[in-house]
Amino acid sequence: MTEELFRHDGYQFEFGAEVVSAEGDRVVLDKTAFYPGGGGQVCDTGFLNGVCVTETFYGEDGNIVHIVPGNSFKKGDGVWGSVDWERRFDLMAGHTGEHLLFCSLKREVPDLEIVKIFISPENKYVIVNGEIGWETVRKALRFANSVISDNLTVERVMMSRDDPDFKEKVRMKAERLPEKGDVCIVEIGDIDYSACSGIHVMETSEIGMLFVDRIVSAGRDGTSVHFKVGKAAAE
Repeated sequence: MTEELFRHDGYQFEFGAEVVSAEGDRVVLDKTAFYPGGGGQVCDTGFLNGVCVTETFYGEDGNIVHIVPGNSFKKGDGVWGSVDWERRFDLMAGHTGEHLLFCSLKREVPDLEIVKIFISPENKYVIVNGEIGWETVRKALRFANSVISDNLTVERVMMSRDDPDFKEKVRMKAERLPEKGDVCIVEIGDIDYSACSGIHVMETSEIGMLFVDRIVSAGRDGTSVHFKVGKAAAE
């Protein structure tokens, strides 16, 4: 099974690896720092030995597949991988920003639940199961941006299902959790605990700023809240 370097360090964007298999555009490595997407966050892109990696995803066997058009790799080759760092960091900050935005909205509307999230370089949004107005958003953003200024620690921890805090504090969709074993929890200081498999920044100040630029109907699903982080939010 592919060793998932991004699980240990989301800031690692270069690595050496060996080709396990190469069939057409599909390349499998013994280890990778490329995040294959999940939890609403899109996959990484970048390069293997200077050849463009356009997509990464989990294959049917559980290994991570890299789509590398035009490659000439063969089994046993050594490769040097390089994840597009600017893109990766934007996705990490965006995903952490989504956690912070939703928990801030939920402070204003306690019954609010997430229907869907989507984090890409071009679009970042969270769909919630109710109507949200601009005054609620403004209050949530004031709180969220104060948390960013406070520079709270963002930690990834494994929590036992038997831990009393698991049911009391953790936001989760039970149907999406693995059937057995501990669950990965992303903690933002002491204000938010969420079951999540994505990769995140280590401190809230790295988000830079949160800004909501659109609130639109998502039909039966509720309301889609579109947001930006960092430089895009400031602009």
